Amino acid sequence: MSHFVSSPRSIPSDAANLLNSSHISSSLGRSAMSPLSGQPNVSFSDVLQGQSARERDLKMPASLRKLVDVPKVVDVTGEKVRESFEQFIEEFVDEESANDEWLGRIYLAQIESMRVFEYSTLYVDYQHLVGRENGVLATAILEQYYRFNPFLLKGLRRLLKRYAPSLLFMNLLGTNESDLKNASADDSTSSSGSTSNERVFQISFFNLPVTHRIRDIRTDKIGSLMAISGTVTRTSEVRPELYRGSFTCDMCSAVVDGIEQVFKFTEPTACPSCPNQSYWTLNVAKSQFIDWQKVRIQENSNEIPTGSMPRGGKGQAGDKCKFTGTEIVIPDISQLGLPGIKAQSMKESAATASDLNSGVTGLKPLV
Repeated sequence: MSHFVSSPRSIPSDAANLLNSSHISSSLGRSAMSPLSGQPNVSFSDVLQGQSARERDLKMPASLRKLVDVPKVVDVTGEKVRESFEQFIEEFVDEESANDEWLGRIYLAQIESMRVFEYSTLYVDYQHLVGRENGVLATAILEQYYRFNPFLLKGLRRLLKRYAPSLLFMNLLGTNESDLKNASADDSTSSSGSTSNERVFQISFFNLPVTHRIRDIRTDKIGSLMAISGTVTRTSEVRPELYRGSFTCDMCSAVVDGIEQVFKFTEPTACPSCPNQSYWTLNVAKSQFIDWQKVRIQENSNEIPTGSMPRGGKGQAGDKCKFTGTEIVIPDISQLGLPGIKAQSMKESAATASDLNSGVTGLKPLV
């Protein structure tokens, strides 16, 4: 049964667009021509295809619809920090080195050294940042380093793309130089390709204004950039750590690249091609690994208060070192996601006479 309307232009729907078209196919095979309309012909199949697409969206699992509908939030402050950091690296001039071939631009010269020797760390003197923009950039990095560190690394990659594009990718076995040039040219436009040969870069700040003791580490310094000093008591061997993983869906064989590891072995939350959320296989050849080492330190002997034991932290044994980084809180991941375990408040029970006389019969009740 057909429904006719007097003013199709006032209806913002597919039916109104269909009535406004120049050629409308009816169920009896007759056509209605509109001499005033210059729009292309629209068939019922196009409308049905649009409806089927919407129906497919409705049939999509709720978890996938949530991922599609989540808007991308842009950290405006982080982008400003990135831009300011890029300008600092390009424009900073050291007066003591103003007569060299780089005219005092020591950080651009350092990028060139990174390209020649294939280094992956840029060393930045914090005192040079203090004189930039009245110390605004230095204060932002010092107080919210954990927040702005991804933007600083992004700015470093943008600088390397301009001044040392060959350093962005590692020349793996069987990879041609032309492929590396094409990959570096498409680095900003392609986000779905393999990231196995991308080089991981770090920014190391030194010469901070204050060096803290291990005893000074408190919760108010979480996420901030700080330097601590201590004596190394134990070190572990250098081991590989998964940095970004590439996974293959076990149900549809779809490949998901660039999964950042967050405190533990992290898999994709959902497959973009099927409802799979749990069955994945790690592609070791396409994943990124970095070097990891655990260093345990304790307070220096001259910093221990009288009558106190040396505080420990996490070189070589016996060395006095200064470490620059950020303090973070690692969650107890062993208790996260366990079925049947939920946080709940417990009412404290009053002690009875029998409990007062029972005492402690072993170490197990104390655990």
